[in-house]
Amino acid sequence: TLVATDGKRLSVTRLASNSEPTSVVLTSHILDLLAAVDYPGPLMFLQSDQHVFFQLGSRLLISRKSEQTFPAYERIIPHDHEKRACVDRQVLAAALRRVGVVSEENQAAYFAFDQGVLSLSSSSAGIGEADEQVAIQYDAEPLQVCCNWRYVLDFLEAASGSAVTIALKNPVSPMPLTDGWDFLNVVMLMRA
Repeated sequence: TLVATDGKRLSVTRLASNSEPTSVVLTSHILDLLAAVDYPGPLMFLQSDQHVFFQLGSRLLISRKSEQTFPAYERIIPHDHEKRACVDRQVLAAALRRVGVVSEENQAAYFAFDQGVLSLSSSSAGIGEADEQVAIQYDAEPLQVCCNWRYVLDFLEAASGSAVTIALKNPVSPMPLTDGWDFLNVVMLMRA
């Protein structure tokens, strides 16, 4: 299980592994270095008492272990959200890119969920307004939330499923997004 957070969002994914369970905290800098290496093969991960080792083919990256403890992320994941919207991942991503063009620096966008439709909107004093509508599967009462559209787009670009599910409770509770059982993202909502 790989977990990452920046305080405003949380991502959890599960990967198949044939090794013993272990726990280690990695800095985002190490993950950025690993992502920069374009290697199609498997990643080998080893650790000692003070170091972590990543082997990609003939390349070896060594880093000191972080002394930090990771937050209890399981408590952050909401499990009581009864409203669910299912939407095509690529359609939502394209609409968010268009709406996001006019957002302010805080990247705020409104997501208005209603029977069968998701209305996205954003505005900026200097640029104007943008509105998009996307077909969704949603049969709960209407609900509008505000969040950083870039966080949702990051999830959509990393997800692999053709459809994603957005769970909702109210306009202030964190918003979980999933692409099935493999990838979960929790986005903190903004005050509208």
